[in-house]
Amino acid sequence: MGWMKVLLLGEIGGQLNLQEHQRKMRRNRRADTSKKRKTDQDQDKRLNSLEVENDNLRLALAIVVRSLRKKGNLSHEQVDHLVSLLDTELKAPATDLPK
Repeated sequence: MGWMKVLLLGEIGGQLNLQEHQRKMRRNRRADTSKKRKTDQDQDKRLNSLEVENDNLRLALAIVVRSLRKKGNLSHEQVDHLVSLLDTELKAPATDLPK
């Protein structure tokens, strides 16, 4: 119908077509922005969840190490060695980490 507007209404039809296209572009831009915002929010939630899980795992590890130290199953040197191993593994690129 767009070309008929131009044919029948001339310049006014062209303006109407232009306005229609501009409205469509704005709608598409808003839809894209909305999708991006939703994706960002989902990623933020996932990141927050992973940070909480990481904190809980660190706490659990600290409790296990303290318990083993208290029972005499781990010496101070062994704890230092484990910490050194963990630091080395955590600094390694993700592709080098064991699966």
